[in-house]
Amino acid sequence: MDQLNEIQVATLKKSSSDTLRLHLLKAGYPEETVFSWSRDELLEQYAQWVLKGQQVTGTVATSRADDSELERKSWRHEKRLKELLIRAQMERDSKKA
Repeated sequence: MDQLNEIQVATLKKSSSDTLRLHLLKAGYPEETVFSWSRDELLEQYAQWVLKGQQVTGTVATSRADDSELERKSWRHEKRLKELLIRAQMERDSKKA
C-alpha cells in the first residue's frame, strides 16, 4: 500500500472487508484464499491489484444498488465459508476418532 497515493489509501481504508473481498473475488482470486485473509491482508492484496493497473476513484462501491448486490454476495460467500469451516472441522474430528 506504500505505493498508492493518499486518496487511494484513504479510499481503501474506508472500504469494508466484505467489499474488499468481493472486489478481489471479481478480480479472479480464489474464494477460499480471499476468505482466509485478515483485513490487513485484504487491504494489501487489493492495493497490489490496484497497482497492477486497476483504478480506484472515489468510493469503491459505486451505488446503493451495487451495494445491495455486493451485500447479498457477501452473505452467500460468508455462508459458504462457514460451511467449509464446519466441513473441515468435521473431517478433523473424524480423523481423530
